[in-house]
Amino acid sequence: RRPPCRHLLLNAGTRCCAACRRARRGAGAGAGLRRRPAGAYGRHGPRRGTNKPTLNLSPSPSLSRSPIRRVGRVLTPTAIPKAPAPAPVPAAAAPPANPEFVAFEKSGLMLSFMLSKPEPADATKTLVTCTFSNSSAIPIDGLVLQVATPKFLQLQMQPPSGNHLNANNGNRVTQIFTLTNPQHGTKNLAVKLRIQYKVNLAVGGEQTVTETAQVTQFPPGF
Repeated sequence: RRPPCRHLLLNAGTRCCAACRRARRGAGAGAGLRRRPAGAYGRHGPRRGTNKPTLNLSPSPSLSRSPIRRVGRVLTPTAIPKAPAPAPVPAAAAPPANPEFVAFEKSGLMLSFMLSKPEPADATKTLVTCTFSNSSAIPIDGLVLQVATPKFLQLQMQPPSGNHLNANNGNRVTQIFTLTNPQHGTKNLAVKLRIQYKVNLAVGGEQTVTETAQVTQFPPGF
């Protein structure tokens, strides 16, 4: 018995079965089975005898053997260096509790000021202790100190401890006055001095001497 006709596997020159021939004759174009053009592909591949090129999908040896290269490089975050810490600013040295300086000196007579704060809670008041000394060989008598201040300052003077200075630093005379500065921190202290005394010279006898001085070198904080 002839095997069933397999339309897509027949070679050229092989006759189809009678059923296939009747189907082609009865249906004609557009009905039944259609004749496939030469070289058409069937369900099981191309017909034999056709020269249809096949597509080679195998990878190229050069591509398969070539190593995979990475384009670029991975950037790792780097730590941003911190700015160096600023050097600590040294604290300003606190002024001495009782600063002392020379306010006047001439012809052996020296006057020094020692400052203090009588009331620590009140920075506007300054206590000034005046100390006179005489390094000359001639004694001094009738010593008088007068102090003048600007209008914004208030002055209170106490009587001196004496008015006589022995020669060659034999003794000292002290006097205290208080300055009140309502504009403390804005305006500095300043005073004007008038010193009057008498000396007994070998030639010329007793003489009266008057000296003046401007004192502005009060330290900060006073």
